Amino acid sequence: MNIMAGTDCPIFYLTPGRSLHQELVVLVEAGLSPLEAIKTATLNPAKYFDMEYN
Repeated sequence: MNIMAGTDCPIFYLTPGRSLHQELVVLVEAGLSPLEAIKTATLNPAKYFDMEYN
């Protein structure tokens, strides 16, 4: 799955950090497992930017 989490901050009512946590909750509610949701904000962006470390 090639989804990356990301919020559109700065928007007036979104707080950086908190809005990302809310996005992860919504991804799980949409059917991703908690691990898949965490990967959208960690591993998947690292792969996209070719910044994986083994």
